[in-house]
Amino acid sequence: MGAVSVGTTHEARPATIAARNTALFGMAVELPPIIISDLFGVHRNTANQWTALAQDSWAGYLAALNSEAAARHE
Repeated sequence: MGAVSVGTTHEARPATIAARNTALFGMAVELPPIIISDLFGVHRNTANQWTALAQDSWAGYLAALNSEAAARHE
């Protein structure tokens, strides 16, 4: 059986970057900023920003879901 081709490197790059960013964003939810900074070699301010963005976006998303659900049940 031959190797499966997934396209050229240029075509696969956006999907790889998106997967990487999603994984990093997921880590920002789970880990403290100092750990993120050490693990990924980013500045501690960057890690703090990622953590804040990750927490804010999920909190806002969940609040929106709850308000929509409450509005449907009224």
